[in-house]
Amino acid sequence: MNTTLNVKLVPQDLSHAQGLFQALSDPKIYEFLDEELPENVDVVRRRIVQLQRGVSKDGTEIWLNWSVFDGGRIVGFTQATVYRDGLAEIAYVLTPSTWGTGVAARACKMMLTMLVKDHGVTRFAADTELGNKRSQKLLDLLGFIETKRDADEVFYARRA
Repeated sequence: MNTTLNVKLVPQDLSHAQGLFQALSDPKIYEFLDEELPENVDVVRRRIVQLQRGVSKDGTEIWLNWSVFDGGRIVGFTQATVYRDGLAEIAYVLTPSTWGTGVAARACKMMLTMLVKDHGVTRFAADTELGNKRSQKLLDLLGFIETKRDADEVFYARRA
């Protein structure tokens, strides 16, 4: 991993919509996601507004979303759903220009640290599509252990 990276996580807000739209507009990103490429910046704005609620309707989940900056440029996001029992399910999506540079690893390490420190998280979970070797490699690097696999997905866990 490049130790000269200037990676920052900033809580997502509407001012990030244009940068996120640009970062998420590469079709390669969606090969292994259950989402579609955003049609325009308004789609990204609506997603940010929905997630800014920060909590599920029943109050059992806290939603945390950060824009990932590499220098002054938004290159993607990290997110976590935190449950009352100390579990956090994490996810990340970064633009292909950052793949293999260490940006995702740095951003995810920062997120995991914040989740433990600020939210009392004791366990992490993540999953990825079976064919997404890049994401599997990142989870391995972050200390996650494969717990299960099915026809489509690989599931991971890690203690804080």
